[in-house]
Amino acid sequence: MYTFQNSVRDILADGLEEKGFYLFCPELFIRILSEEQRKLPLAELKRSATMPWGAPYLSEAVLGAANLMLLIEQDETLRYVDLWREDTAADWRPGGSGKDSCFLLGRTPASVAGDRVRPAALVCPGGAYEAVDMSNEGFRTAEKLEALGCRVFILRYRVAPNRWPEPQKDLTLAIKRLRAEAEDYRIDPDDLLVVGFSAGGHLVASQALCAGELDALLMRELDTDCPPLAEKLRGVPARADKLCLSYPVVSMLSEVHEGSVLALTEGDGALKEKLSIELHAGADFPRTFLWANDDDPSVPPSNSERLAKRLEAVGVPVLYRRYPEGGHGCALGTGTSCEGWIDAMAAWMKES
Repeated sequence: MYTFQNSVRDILADGLEEKGFYLFCPELFIRILSEEQRKLPLAELKRSATMPWGAPYLSEAVLGAANLMLLIEQDETLRYVDLWREDTAADWRPGGSGKDSCFLLGRTPASVAGDRVRPAALVCPGGAYEAVDMSNEGFRTAEKLEALGCRVFILRYRVAPNRWPEPQKDLTLAIKRLRAEAEDYRIDPDDLLVVGFSAGGHLVASQALCAGELDALLMRELDTDCPPLAEKLRGVPARADKLCLSYPVVSMLSEVHEGSVLALTEGDGALKEKLSIELHAGADFPRTFLWANDDDPSVPPSNSERLAKRLEAVGVPVLYRRYPEGGHGCALGTGTSCEGWIDAMAAWMKES
């Protein structure tokens, strides 16, 4: 495994670019570095370099992405699932920016055969609809959810230049496939939790809001492109049973995260109104746990507050937790006041 003593050049020299590294780590994180900076240990880079928005260089994100890729290669119980084809070839690797960039990461059916049936959890990391944080918000969260007794999958959905409704169709397809293949994965098809972070939270909430529309769009596409998969998924429910929205983007009209709005809608006014979840969530919205941090500099907690009030008003079971610190992108929140959010969420979901 790589350490903070390795450099970006060390990582790239091992051929990770060709294996899909930029699906795990935004290319921007590498592109902003000079050739000399690429030679520095990641620990030094964190001290001496900054991101374009002024934060210290995100060495942890680069390191986590590289090590996650190594882990997938070395751990025979983990596999990529090519969502848009019925069967995934043993040597398939994700790549590109279209459907081939979309995959599920989870345990192989062989590795869970004979295990008890477990509740399923599907994790949708954030990244402003421009990237997907597979390592920190993805894999670290998955590890914790596994420890809590879930069978966990991470979704790498399409991002810009893909716009609405492409990411939401990816999530719809993942939900339907997990339910259709529940026996293979030893999961309960009627106990599916979907967890979203930041823009991934908006993805999760908007998919739940528009599940019927997205299901119809998806099935028409599969009828043309992959009829066997369409037949397998026909009639399979497309909406999750319960949601966890972590410092989520909710509104696209008020106190917005501009990057997420532009990446998903290209500024289309009608889409921004349609995809402002707090305006439209109804009684069929899944029961929901929301949490946010007071010191979040990117997505104001008011996003979560407005959605919580809306869900209460329409009779959807909801619990909103607001923490003093944790900032944005903190995932499990280790070492901050929000560190216990995932245990609070799991306990409330069991009681609901």
